[in-house]
Amino acid sequence: MKTTILSFLFQFLAFQIIYAQVWAPLGNGVTAEHKNDYAKVNTFSEDTVNHLLYVGGDFYYAGDTVSRYLAIWNGIEWHTVESGDISISGPVTGSYMLHDTVLYSNSHGIGRFHNHKFLEDLPGVGGAVRAFMMYHDTLFAAGSFFGGIKKYNGKKWEIVGGGVYNAYDLCIYNDQLIVGGSFTEAGDSVAHDIAAWDGNTWHSLGSGTKYNQFQTSGIIEALTVYNNTIIAGGLFDHAGDSTAHYVAQWDGVTWHPMDGLCDEVVDLFSDGKHGVYACGWFGMNKSGKCAANRVAYWNGSEWSDLDFGEIDPVFCMNFFDNDLYVGGIFTRAGDVDANHIARLENAIATSSPSITHNQTLDFYPNPATDQLHIETPNIHNATVTILNLLGQVVLQQEFSDNGLFDISNLPKGMYLVNIMDGIGKVLKKGKVVKE
Repeated sequence: MKTTILSFLFQFLAFQIIYAQVWAPLGNGVTAEHKNDYAKVNTFSEDTVNHLLYVGGDFYYAGDTVSRYLAIWNGIEWHTVESGDISISGPVTGSYMLHDTVLYSNSHGIGRFHNHKFLEDLPGVGGAVRAFMMYHDTLFAAGSFFGGIKKYNGKKWEIVGGGVYNAYDLCIYNDQLIVGGSFTEAGDSVAHDIAAWDGNTWHSLGSGTKYNQFQTSGIIEALTVYNNTIIAGGLFDHAGDSTAHYVAQWDGVTWHPMDGLCDEVVDLFSDGKHGVYACGWFGMNKSGKCAANRVAYWNGSEWSDLDFGEIDPVFCMNFFDNDLYVGGIFTRAGDVDANHIARLENAIATSSPSITHNQTLDFYPNPATDQLHIETPNIHNATVTILNLLGQVVLQQEFSDNGLFDISNLPKGMYLVNIMDGIGKVLKKGKVVKE
């Protein structure tokens, strides 16, 4: 009887682990050239055509590979963007995908990378770009350069409607381009930290934001759209006529607070309907009323903590393979070591359609002891990769249709399973417990 109860408890706990949200590293992450030197991740861009995640920031290595300031993660391992003596000349501050070409910016200008090679640079805007956005078939850029926001006419960059002082982020809402930043005017219009461009004219969003604590205007650093509203995050304590600390919601007419975060919000992400993710400097060390540390989730009515920890801040986030990826200056995420980048598995929202064939693929038993069966009907030249929770590959093997894999030599514990087709597209991801 005791054995039966213990067996039941183990299987119950295994089930909970498999479907729990777990922070995991991406191999050795990204690091500086020399140990203990400064490194960070600033930006993510997802290539949905080739199923790749571009990671930009201030670093030298991606995993064990030299890939200065920009690197590629394919869901399993790191790849460099460098070829021969061609590399990027400085830290990447912003990036954006145009189909299968990534734009990246640093203080030297705007570069392009496509199909494993660098393309001719675009003209510079006069400084580093924090955010790009396509609006009405035109590329816009926002940053700390003169004019704050510019558009590309195919040959050169032009300031948009007189511009703003300092821009941080862009989004599209009700067919208008929204810019957030630190400014009191957009063109000739009074607008505090946020404004809307309709293609011809700037418009304010109420009275915008302000930061009464320091008797200054606020800063809106992050924008996203959720449930037909704009979510704005940054450094402010008022939005419109409401007291609103660090994050607020604009419904098209009025600002509303989203209480629960107790310090600066640096980035926001939403797919528009499955809630909102926030990251930044907020944490329990600032206020006992803080609902979350560094990374949080808004379900439409309240914030939840995602167990990231409260040591170092998080600067950017993106979804990839249904996991939430975060980047910053941290070296630990939850209970694991993670060099400046980590992923939260089994996260709630998704950034792109469900993985192809996800319902037809399967692996079993789970938990497993000696062998793992994988079924991939009508998929030829597939590859299974099994990783431990440190991101290290412990088994990788090609197969077709169905496979039987020996895992008897693996230590007991939880493992990540990735199945890819012959062109490297991830078909299914999951976890298996080895008993």
